[in-house]
Amino acid sequence: MAQQVYKLSRKSEQQLEVTKMENIVLLDTLQQLTTGKEDNCSMCEVDWDQQGASCYSFSKNAKSWHNSLDACTAMSASLVKIDTKKELAFLKNEISKRVYVRRGQQFNFNFWTGLNYDNDIGNWTWADGSPFSFQLFQVPGTEGCAYIQKGEIRLQSCAKWEVYICEKPAKFGGN
Repeated sequence: MAQQVYKLSRKSEQQLEVTKMENIVLLDTLQQLTTGKEDNCSMCEVDWDQQGASCYSFSKNAKSWHNSLDACTAMSASLVKIDTKKELAFLKNEISKRVYVRRGQQFNFNFWTGLNYDNDIGNWTWADGSPFSFQLFQVPGTEGCAYIQKGEIRLQSCAKWEVYICEKPAKFGGN
């Protein structure tokens, strides 16, 4: 009888270990789905491009920087905030695909980013108010708003009309 109890106890311990391992795998899968580690499990709206855990909309209509910010806000988004070199490379690649032709010549669009010079604090900030880090790229000046053209960050008056890039989080697992 003691031997049967021992065998049952041992079998229960083994089943418990298997259940623990299954739970670890399930927890890892759930974490990937909810944090965006698996791009193919996330969704962006129609006409939005996905990179990692973000969705991007490349506008076709030109607006001033402030009106571009308002347009992004109306879509529950913000002007793009570049956080990583991978994101910058993605944006450069996408921008290189978007050109227009005038009088037989091909031109690149200037796309507003969320970066602008805040005169009140005397520094560059993103549209969400967070400070800019010069580790990703350099900004050639101390006034205006930043745009990307041909993969280069450039500056000009925020009142000038350009197309723009909106960014918002991708939806995961039915969010």
